[in-house]
Amino acid sequence: MQSPSSPANQYLANKVMTASPQELTLMLYDGCIKFLNRALIAIDNEEIEEAHKSLVKAQNIIEEFMIVVDRKIEIGNNLFLLYDYMYRRLVEANIKKDKDITNEVLGLIRELRDSWKIAMDKSKGIYHEPVPEAPVVTVTSPADLNNEQTSEATGTDGENIDMSANENISTETANENVSESLNEDTNVTPNEGETSDNV
Repeated sequence: MQSPSSPANQYLANKVMTASPQELTLMLYDGCIKFLNRALIAIDNEEIEEAHKSLVKAQNIIEEFMIVVDRKIEIGNNLFLLYDYMYRRLVEANIKKDKDITNEVLGLIRELRDSWKIAMDKSKGIYHEPVPEAPVVTVTSPADLNNEQTSEATGTDGENIDMSANENISTETANENVSESLNEDTNVTPNEGETSDNV
C-alpha cells in the first residue's frame, strides 16, 4: 500500500485539487462505475465483504451527487430523483448481493457519464460524431410508485445536460471519494473505470 506522501498519491491529490467542478463530476462518475464493476466481480466470486464495500463506495458517490445537485433548476431536480432511485436500488442490491440491480444502476451511471463527457467536450468546442439517439430512460422512484411520479435521464448526445446542475461539487466534498477511486488502481482498464479522458 502506498503511503499518503508517495509521489503517486501527491499527484492524485493535485489532480483532484486542481480539477474544475465539471471534471470532478466526471471523476465521480468514473469512480462509481469502477466500484460497481468491482462489486459485480466480487458477487461472482462470492466475496461478500468486498461486494459490500464496493457497493457502499458507489452509494457514497451517488449520495454526494444528491447533496450537491441544484434542485432549483428542472434538470437538477430530475437528476436528484434519478440519483435517489439509484441509491435506493444500490441499497437493495447490497442487501441481496444482486447482480441484476447492480447492472441496472451501472447502465444508468454510464449513460449519465457519457452524456456529461459529451457536454464537457462541447463546452470546450470539441464535437463528437453524431450517434444514434438513445431512448429516454424513464425511472419510477420507489418512493413515488403510488402516485406514478417519474424522473427522466437524458440521452447520450449531451444536448439536455445543464452543466450548472452539478456546479456545487467542490474539492472538499468530492476529495475523499475521488481520491480513493483514483488511488486504488493507477492502471485501470476502460471496462472498470473510465478516467483516462476526463481532463
